[in-house]
Amino acid sequence: MYCDLSLYLAVIKMKSIFKISNYLKICLITFCFSAFLSSASSILNNNFIKDSKAACTVCAGGPLGQCTPLSSGMQSALVQIYNESLIDQMQDVYDDFVTSWRDRLTESNTSYEKVVLEKIEEVTDAILTWQNLWYWYDVRPILQETTAQNITMIVDQTRNIGSFFDAAQQVKSYQMAHSLDNENHKKYRPSENMCVIGTSSSGFTRANLIRRAMNSAMPMEFIKPELNVIGTSAVDGNGAYTLSVWDEYVARYCDVTANDQNAGCLATAPFVDQDIKLSHIIFDRPTLDIADADYKMNLDHLIRNIVNPQVPETMTEATLLTEDGRTKYLERRVNYARRGVVYEALSHVIARRMPGSDQNATIDELLGFAGVNAGDYGLGDNPSYEEIMNVFSRDRFRTGKYQTSLIESPDANVRERAAIEGFKFMHHHDQLDLMDRMNLLLATQVSIAINNN
Repeated sequence: MYCDLSLYLAVIKMKSIFKISNYLKICLITFCFSAFLSSASSILNNNFIKDSKAACTVCAGGPLGQCTPLSSGMQSALVQIYNESLIDQMQDVYDDFVTSWRDRLTESNTSYEKVVLEKIEEVTDAILTWQNLWYWYDVRPILQETTAQNITMIVDQTRNIGSFFDAAQQVKSYQMAHSLDNENHKKYRPSENMCVIGTSSSGFTRANLIRRAMNSAMPMEFIKPELNVIGTSAVDGNGAYTLSVWDEYVARYCDVTANDQNAGCLATAPFVDQDIKLSHIIFDRPTLDIADADYKMNLDHLIRNIVNPQVPETMTEATLLTEDGRTKYLERRVNYARRGVVYEALSHVIARRMPGSDQNATIDELLGFAGVNAGDYGLGDNPSYEEIMNVFSRDRFRTGKYQTSLIESPDANVRERAAIEGFKFMHHHDQLDLMDRMNLLLATQVSIAINNN
């Protein structure tokens, strides 16, 4: 007990000597006071102060420290220490502790808050600095690169989408263009028939020019013997002309079996009767081979026999000085003009068959499609106007290839119809030309009839 009490007292004194913390003092006081109470209880319970003459009467229900000392001794001393020293000291220590603790707590809280706020601000600054550094050096470049990539991607996607639309539109445009090309090709593509006609069109022009030239020159050539022109066999009169014609007949056209084998020749001539065979010499030949001298002579002699195989006698200059001689000579000219109409009609038939188109390959091919052999057809190497008209307006329609071409290209039928209409107009023109010559022949006949009456 005394040890504990001494410890307590020592602690009390240490308050002024050492600036120990209130918390430590509280701990020490509590410890010593507990030890003191424990010692006092042991003394009382063991009757440590049995010989004490004093007794303590504790008021029932009264507070501790309000005891009346009843006797002297250890008990009284303890009560006195308890009442005077211990409680006051404990109260003071407690008050000091509370005050100090409050101040310390306030100071600590303030310091803590300051430190915490400083740390929060420091951490916040660090976080903001890190965020700034992270944004400027990590996030911002990444965002810029990502933005650039996104823009590039969007541009590429836009370009690709535009390319898709352009491709689709281009495909549609190509399809439309191809469709138009197909339609135009079907509508405007010249058929083989039109190509053939186009190829032969220049031949028509050449053949027509040859026809017109021959039609103009032949009548004057045929009538020369009747005019007793120098250079002809009729220059010496009808006797010499008749002898010349007879010699030509015997040498070229005599048929030994004619006239009951009294035809005037001893053997059959090489060109029997070709001076009188009109169909064989003219109409059976779409193109007349006038380059052959024998054929050309046969044709001339045929025309001579058709019109007039006789020629007049020549008239002397003295005869022409008389009125009768002049009248007779003028009458001859009237006959020359009338026979010129006949020669004109014959020349028209012959001139249509004169070669000159230079379209032999085209005509032979068309006839081949029709199954006609050009050699058997009596064609020359240079088709005439008549031959071209016959092939294009008649023979080409007999070919299966022509019909097939019309089926394969229906749109070409319109152009083919136009070509056919063109040939019809050409035929109408030829018919008109022929009608003019028929009118001349009719007028000549009327003139002769009037003169005879």
